[in-house]
Amino acid sequence: MITRTADVIVIDDVYDEVKRLLKILNHRGIGFVYYNGTDYRDFPAKPLKGVRLLFLDFVLGTDGQSSRNKISTLMGVVKRVIFEDNGPYIILAWTTHDAPADDLLALFKEEILKDPQFPQPVVIVNLEKNKCMNNPATINNKLNEKFGDENILKVILYWENYARDALRDLLGILSDISKPVVTAGQSFDNYSANWNARLERHIFRIAETSLGRNIGADRNLLVAAQLALTVPFHDCAETLIKKNTRYNKELAEKIISHKDEQYNLTEKAGMNTFFLLASQEIDKDIQPGNIYKFNDVFRKIKCRNRKCYYNKIKLTKQGIAQEFFGGSIRVYGNKSALLKKVIPILLEITPECDYVQKKWKTANLVLGILWPESFGNTLSANSNAHKPDYVYKSLPVKYQDEVYYLTFNAHRLFNIGFHVFDSVKPILKARKELLVDIQQWFSGHISRPGKTEF
Repeated sequence: MITRTADVIVIDDVYDEVKRLLKILNHRGIGFVYYNGTDYRDFPAKPLKGVRLLFLDFVLGTDGQSSRNKISTLMGVVKRVIFEDNGPYIILAWTTHDAPADDLLALFKEEILKDPQFPQPVVIVNLEKNKCMNNPATINNKLNEKFGDENILKVILYWENYARDALRDLLGILSDISKPVVTAGQSFDNYSANWNARLERHIFRIAETSLGRNIGADRNLLVAAQLALTVPFHDCAETLIKKNTRYNKELAEKIISHKDEQYNLTEKAGMNTFFLLASQEIDKDIQPGNIYKFNDVFRKIKCRNRKCYYNKIKLTKQGIAQEFFGGSIRVYGNKSALLKKVIPILLEITPECDYVQKKWKTANLVLGILWPESFGNTLSANSNAHKPDYVYKSLPVKYQDEVYYLTFNAHRLFNIGFHVFDSVKPILKARKELLVDIQQWFSGHISRPGKTEF
């Protein structure tokens, strides 16, 4: 129940020199972790995530050694303490040790950019340790110089704090509505058990509402309840953001000045992927929005009917790609290069309500491909010089550092038993907004009236 993170980390091989700083952090109720930096037994078993401020002594038991050795030791310590994908953090550096000729800070900035595994800080602030210990306000003054009202990172870090505060407020509200009234002569153990029972009851009803049905034995009950709690969490977060965010006019004007700066294709694909697709930690259980590699699914299936679609095309990329090229890709000059890049996929498009109410009997999949952006123009290269109306083409997205278009063919829908997916892992997942857009497009295509006049 205790998370492995700390907002503030202090690393210094002389405890007495930072003792006052640690007391100040304690006094202000700021969570921190202190490491000596020379004893690896004290380091975390795994590097920490979510660090936002690192007080870092630049000489960790390396007095008298070369500048290169000092920096090498320093970088090794930081990598042991902070995870590579930690996110934005600030280093407050104490570098004044040896002769003034030693420019450790410049060397450090040079070396960390060469190491792709080093958790890159957003800024490094050089401080004099003695001044900080004698006057802690120096730290705030230095930070304000770097992160005044004109730095957007300050707003983002405040937003992170609002999110944490919103979770705190939500748990407080849930706890308050579950808390029983104390009765005369009641023991604390009885009171505690009653509190827990009331909380269980609320969680059950929250899950039942989320799932849209009466619940029997359901292993997803607690998952559904926790997911449902994100709705009031958003409300708490919105309240805090509106109440506490001070919109600086100069900063707002600075941001607005970017309105005419357009994303290039790679940037656009990255942002689309961030908001529209999940690519990490995807639940293995089959769910609406899951995207699978075509071959991963159909290699699990044997069709005895020779006319089966997936037997007919023999799982070839050419057979699938033809479905999206308006009939044939033989006319395309660089066909072999195209076929090396296309990735045939299947998207699960079951309506969310059928999923949560367990009304679906088989997986409902539509054939698609991750079509390489470098060949994007071929999607319109049929005899009619336009993309077939049965082909859906998304905005550009990224997969494995390549830019693709998500494309789907309305003529190719499949129903496959759930057992096929027991050992098949999705490669991506369409978030709700993208999935609904695709579902609506298919419903519009399916409901076309056709010829209505003579």
